[in-house]
Amino acid sequence: MGCAASSVTNFSQPRSSVDPTEPENPDNLVSNGGFSSDLIAWTSCGGQTAFSGGTAVLSWEGCLFQEFSITEQATYTLTCDAAATIGFASVQLTISDASFASIAADLVPVTTSAIAPVVATVTTTGSSAQGVVTLYAADQASFDSCVVLEDLSTTVPTAAAPAANDLLTNPSFDNKLDGWFGCGGEQTLSTEGVDGGQAEYLTKGGCLFQELDMTPGLEYSLSCVGKATTGFTSVSFIEYDSTFTELNSQEQEVLGNVYQLLFY
Repeated sequence: MGCAASSVTNFSQPRSSVDPTEPENPDNLVSNGGFSSDLIAWTSCGGQTAFSGGTAVLSWEGCLFQEFSITEQATYTLTCDAAATIGFASVQLTISDASFASIAADLVPVTTSAIAPVVATVTTTGSSAQGVVTLYAADQASFDSCVVLEDLSTTVPTAAAPAANDLLTNPSFDNKLDGWFGCGGEQTLSTEGVDGGQAEYLTKGGCLFQELDMTPGLEYSLSCVGKATTGFTSVSFIEYDSTFTELNSQEQEVLGNVYQLLFY
């Protein structure tokens, strides 16, 4: 498993409605983003992919991707109309270098079973070479009207700012394993993080944990970006009392060898 970044927060963002009949934008950098020409210009990267009713339908870890040309020092915004019929699904916008190593990426889960917009945004740097749109469904989801727009007026930040209310220490493993504790197997640092930085690679029953203080009466959420190469892998969020008696726990399996956002 590779876990590139994680955070614990206590907020969520609502999704807005969308008009599925809206025509494709002529400035769209993605070819056949509305799937009016079947799956032409898209490449399968796993599972089952099909064209049905004017949309791309992905199932059983179905995956589609498309590369597009980019300009250095610009911001790119991907919008796709999507609906997750069953299980986890996501839309991802990735910027990579000339060797196809990821520099920056924004992975956004599809959170509704009704068609709705999913928006991802990334900013390029001087070493950027190409962009990639990736659509993924662990079980079944539909995608339509994918549009990538370019904003050349962007000022490129010198560094990504961490979440102001993240309660975890070293969530992106930039400081190796500082703040984390091993609980089995093997743990290895990797440079294949979703944002081009560090990631933690767990093998042979590998396990890491981190404790944090919680205030009674408040709600907490956990998000973590991860992928599983082989075998069963999961992310857990467990609440204990002062005697370490388990009060509540949630576990989500990591499905597929494509970075996805896990959240509670």
